[in-house]
Formats: sequence, C-alpha cells, structure tokens
Amino acid sequence: MEKVSIYTIAQRLGVSAATVSRALSGKGRVSPELRQRVAEVARELNYQPNRLARRLSASDISIAVFYGGMQFDEFGLDIFRGAYDACMELSDYHVKVRLCYFPQATSQFMRDEDVEQIVGILESGVHGAINLLLPPDGARRERIMEAVRRHDIALADVVGRDERAEPVFTYQSDSYTAGAMAAELMWNALGDGGKVSIFTAQKDSVIHGAGIRGFQDAVRRYPLNLCAVYENYDDRNMAYYAADALLRNHPDVLGIFVASANSRMVCQRIAESDRPERYCLVTSDLYPELVPYIDRRIVRATIVQQQYTQAFETFRTLANYLITHTPPETAVRTIRPQIVLRSNVGQYLAPESDKHLSACKAAIESF
Repeated sequence: MEKVSIYTIAQRLGVSAATVSRALSGKGRVSPELRQRVAEVARELNYQPNRLARRLSASDISIAVFYGGMQFDEFGLDIFRGAYDACMELSDYHVKVRLCYFPQATSQFMRDEDVEQIVGILESGVHGAINLLLPPDGARRERIMEAVRRHDIALADVVGRDERAEPVFTYQSDSYTAGAMAAELMWNALGDGGKVSIFTAQKDSVIHGAGIRGFQDAVRRYPLNLCAVYENYDDRNMAYYAADALLRNHPDVLGIFVASANSRMVCQRIAESDRPERYCLVTSDLYPELVPYIDRRIVRATIVQQQYTQAFETFRTLANYLITHTPPETAVRTIRPQIVLRSNVGQYLAPESDKHLSACKAAIESF
C-alpha cells in the first residue's frame, strides 16, 4: 500500500504541500473551510504525521543544485527552476536551496578553481547536493568526494546517474527509448528512407551512449542508413562546426537527431542551408528560441526529457530523505520521453510569467 503523505493530501485537494502543512499544524494563514477539508481528507486517508511535522521548528536543511556548461538557457535553467519550485513548497520545513552554475565546467574539462569552489560550497554547511559536478580525473574527483564524505552530504542526480558518487536517488531520462523514437520519427517522415546522423555530447557517457544505441538499434529496423555520429562535448561552437561538417561531408543526408542540449547551433546551421525544409531534424530539448524552428518545420519534433519535472521530484525526494532519514522506495526512477510537435509545444514550454521564475534567476550563483 502506498504510504500516505502530505503530498497525497495536497494532490487530492489540488493545493500545495505547504498549504496542507499549515492546515495540519495550525500555523500560518489557511481559511477555516480549507483547514476543515484538509482534516477530513487526512482522516479519510488515515494519514499519520511523521518527522516532517517535527521539521516545522527545526534548523535549516540546505541542498545545493549544480549545473555546468554553456547550454544553460536550453537545459540548465529548467533544472534550477524545478529545484527552486520544490524548495518553495518545502519552505515551511526550513529547507533551503543553493543554485550553483559553473559555465566553464563540463564532463570533459574542469578548472582547478572550479574544483576548489565546489569544495567550498560543500563545506559551507550544505546537507545534500544534486548533480554534483565531478571532474574526469581521479585526484580532483577524490578531492570533491572527500568533502562529501567528511560532511556526510547526501547526493542525488537528475537526468543521468553517476554510480561513482553513490547517489541515494536518481530521476533519469530514458535516452535509449528517446533515440529509438527519433529514428522512427525519421522513418515516418522520410518514407523511402535515406541517410541519417546523430549529434551527441559525448559518446562514452552513460546517458548519451544509451541514446546512440537506441537510435542505432531502431535504424537497423528501417530503410535508414546511419552515416555519421558527431560529438560536441556541450560546446556550442563545436556543435555548429559539426553540423557544417555533416552538410559538407554528407550532402545527401536527410535525417538529423540532436541527442543533447546543443540543438540551437545545429538548427542555426540547417536554417542557413539552401533547402532547410528537406531535412528531418529531431531534437531532444525545448526552450523558447527553438519554437521558431518548429514553426518553420526545420525541427519536425522534439523528444523532451522534462528536466524540470525530474529536478522538482528529485529535490523533494532528497529533502524527504534528509528530514526523515528514510531511503526512497526506489533508488532510480525513469521518466518517459514525450514527443512535442507544433500543436502541443505550448503545453511543455515554461511560461515566462511563472511566479517563481524571476526569483529563481536572481538566486542563481555563477562561478
């Protein structure tokens, strides 16, 4: 039987968890009518208060959320927004968030000063960290992990899982299925088949490698010919020049799958070609600047990873773990890829008028 929590009650009533908390605790502004409804649903569901209730007068719990790389507007902002919004729901429990952005840090390169700043953040009193940035080389990685162990910091991951960091929870993308879906979309669009290619951040990473395998396995089932796989290491310039190289080296290519957050520069290069409408371009991200390419049918579809949702749920799960000391029921949760077309793009784009967006942006620390 699923454990009843304040989130269960909140979902039943269509209100926030914070509102349910205030109603049950008798603290804060809640109308008498809503307080009565909360009490009735709590009794109906046989809700039993747990350690969350005792957090109302406890000291702060701080969680740091990290993002590295240049694809911030296309990808990282939604991770920060998801974590920030989850933190706002948990504010009554004295949960705080630090949003830490490292523009120069990638999976392949990290400066010494980045490592020391990350260690400084971990030593500043944080209790948990999401998407902790870890350098590729062992010595500097160990420098960061030693701080994690010394301060007993709980880790969690969004999108991909780094087993070496031993996260207590991961909400990951099903990149294998997303790759297979992209290949099928190309087959449906191209009909008679043809040459296709894939762009990824890094072939040997777990998350991107799975996307390549899904794409390759599906391509074998259709009359498609995979002619090239390009890496761009989360670098916008590399993404642009790789797209340029593709058009020069394979002028008869018809399908392009951008399986990373670098679609902006690939779209730009395709739009600059003589006949951009001839290509079937499928992306794996979504941001306002992508919409004109969808409207022009340069991008036929995007298979979104919903990193906002992943970050929101990961933050909430990690906070619950830190408060209750109870491990999540499952250590890994996988989100289903969603196909976004011109007709439903508005349902997936985060509105700029979101009430927390400005506050979230103002809270971001850039290193």
